[in-house]
Amino acid sequence: MDFEYSPRTKELQAQLLRFMDEHIYPAEQRYEDEIEANTKAGKRWTPLQTIEARIDPATRRPMWLLLAAAAPEGAPRGTPRDSARGSCGDNARTPKRNVT
Repeated sequence: MDFEYSPRTKELQAQLLRFMDEHIYPAEQRYEDEIEANTKAGKRWTPLQTIEARIDPATRRPMWLLLAAAAPEGAPRGTPRDSARGSCGDNARTPKRNVT
């Protein structure tokens, strides 16, 4: 069996990692600061501007629709594409946080 990712999957992984490096990881401290400020102000569950500012750049990339794309022909509805499987696990580089 060949478990090597396809060239398309590798391309999508690289795009995802670039996006994470350019937009997500640099904003982690701003995210934490905004959560803390909102909590102190009594509005913990207010939408965060740190997140909102990243939605537009994310939606302009093809990976945004990766999981919503059509499954391979003949596959049951809801089956993820092969390309999606290889990209999803790589965003685990961000440390997990406790939600309080």
